[in-house]
Amino acid sequence: MTKKDLKNLKTLFSQANVKPIFFILLIILGVVSSLVSVIPTQFIGQLTNFIAGSKLQNPGLLINLITYISNIFQNINLPIICLILYILVSVLSSIIRNLYCYLAMFFANKIINKIRKSMFNKLLLLDYSYFENHKRSSILYNILNNVSKLDYIFSHSLFSLGTDLFDLLWISVFICLINYKIFLILLALTPMLFLFSIKTGKMQRSYSQQAINQEHKMGRFIDQAVSGIDIIKVFKGESYEKKLFKTANDKLFEFSNKSNKTLCLYFVIESLLKVTGVSLALIYCVTLISRGEIPLGSFPIIVLYGKRFYAPINNLTKYYQVIQRSLVSANEVCTLLNEHEAKKYKVISDKQTFDEVININNAELVVNNTSLFKDFNLSIANNEFVIIKGESGKGKSSLLKVILGLKNIHNGSIKVNSTKPTVFTYANQGSFLHDLSLIENVLYPETKQLVAAEKRNLAVNTLIQLGFSEDILQKPVGEAGKYLSGGERQRVSLARAIVQDADVLVLDEITSSVDSSTEGKIIKLLGGIKGTKTIILVSHSSNERLLSLADRIIAL
Repeated sequence: MTKKDLKNLKTLFSQANVKPIFFILLIILGVVSSLVSVIPTQFIGQLTNFIAGSKLQNPGLLINLITYISNIFQNINLPIICLILYILVSVLSSIIRNLYCYLAMFFANKIINKIRKSMFNKLLLLDYSYFENHKRSSILYNILNNVSKLDYIFSHSLFSLGTDLFDLLWISVFICLINYKIFLILLALTPMLFLFSIKTGKMQRSYSQQAINQEHKMGRFIDQAVSGIDIIKVFKGESYEKKLFKTANDKLFEFSNKSNKTLCLYFVIESLLKVTGVSLALIYCVTLISRGEIPLGSFPIIVLYGKRFYAPINNLTKYYQVIQRSLVSANEVCTLLNEHEAKKYKVISDKQTFDEVININNAELVVNNTSLFKDFNLSIANNEFVIIKGESGKGKSSLLKVILGLKNIHNGSIKVNSTKPTVFTYANQGSFLHDLSLIENVLYPETKQLVAAEKRNLAVNTLIQLGFSEDILQKPVGEAGKYLSGGERQRVSLARAIVQDADVLVLDEITSSVDSSTEGKIIKLLGGIKGTKTIILVSHSSNERLLSLADRIIAL
């Protein structure tokens, strides 16, 4: 595990806001759980001693417990008492261990839940350029899949470290009470296990990184295929797309298969080392019993503890193998969490001495190392209607994003003057709709229950003016507005922008996907609100009625 991995884990724990007291309680419960889980084996050893007529062996507390109970229940012989204690403590151990397991899993899921929430919250604060430079499928994969893979770090670590380490500790103590040399024999092979685990773990990490990169590519490919399914079908490109997908899928299988081969190789060698260690310990144990140095009851204890001695080590090394896959995902998650948040220009409130709503001075915008505009100047007065025209690729939509604060200029300055909490509203060629009613989507992000009647009535009237009948305003639009046509979705977006109380209405090609009748309704609606707020409209339209609304037309 590198310094970067440790830094990433620290970031994740800080995002999850983990309270130390919970860790302390888990550790205490883990210690108790492990102690209770290893004690039943001691009763098996004592039971064997009673049956064989050997002397009782350490630990003394258990002998005292057995003796104390036998004095109370004198009609029950000692072997039966040992058997009853074995059953009772085993049941108690199961209850405590499962309680610990539940709390550890609950805690891990809580951490993952908080991290996913933090990621989405951070996503909403990122600079617009992040979304331009990252594919939608990659962002989805990061928030859903990569965060889910953190389960290997948190749930496995809390359970494995919280039980396996303490199990190993108590087992080691009880073995040393019998004979410390037996413990040393078992311990002698553990360095080989760890060294081999580290080597194969590095291989796991490499294959996992390759697999994740390939999964990202496949996600982008599927997203592209779904988006362009109409083109694929019309041009009969199904066979071509299947071939491309098969190539990508086969490559993912190749990386996953290499990872699985590495795990299988590790498990074989791990099993051989474990059997060797237990066998050597048992041989030495039998030798000591034959010499009379330890009682016969030590044999079943070493058999059971010997198997369990390597189980925690085995789990820890397996955990190391698996965590390498999760550390790659953790790095992807932390990369997003550490992204810089969007910088916003300061909005001033000075309508008396500064009449302009927007002032751009000597601005330069660079996109993909290309300057879209340089030394650009623009002033827009309060309640002015401005139409921006120009050929495709001249930076019209980018200019709107600069005005909205979504893009940052590289040189120059921009000032925005407003006295309202919300400066801008915005509608573009696309649509952003939730599976709510038409009226609820227009009132977004407010809820209709909390909106004043005046604003609600404005929303209803605006939708009716845009051609929607009043009887459908309460009907759900479906996920992403799937029950509406493209033109209807665009009109809902426009209605939302108009209804919200803001100084500046920014519109990007809002008439591009509508018929002439709907375009007329949009023009009439804009004419009705002209003079009540500043309107900035990007449009290719040559409609004279629309152009006549403008106080000024700017050509880029």
